[in-house]
This record gives sequence, structure tokens and C-alpha cells, in this order.
Amino acid sequence: MDQYDVPLPSREFGQQVKLVHSLRRILKDYPQGPQILLELLQNADDARATEYCVYLDRCKYGTGNILQ
Repeated sequence: MDQYDVPLPSREFGQQVKLVHSLRRILKDYPQGPQILLELLQNADDARATEYCVYLDRCKYGTGNILQ
């Protein structure tokens, strides 16, 4: 586990998801465009979320790892 993995609490099935690994998989498996947002929306629906927010960050970042 690296320092950015955050085990998320779960309720129904006792499962844990490492957030950074999940996001990396989504970014790797889905092409750029609305597919990523649709996948996150589907995940929120599967988790029975009552809210779903998307924030557009217009900041410019370098090409290095922003998690460090």
C-alpha cells in the first residue's frame, strides 16, 4: 500500500476499495471524454449515492505525478 491509498469504509459487504488504485484503473481503462464521468456516475448509483458532484479544475499542472 502506498501513502495515497485510502481504505474506504464499507457497510453492506465488508469490502474495502483503495481509492487511488480505483481511480487509476478508471483513468487507464476508459478513453478521455464523457465515459469516465459516466462510469463514476454509475459507481455512485451502484453505491446508492444521493448526490453526485463534478468539479472542473482549470488549473494547469506539470506532467509529473501530482500525487507527490
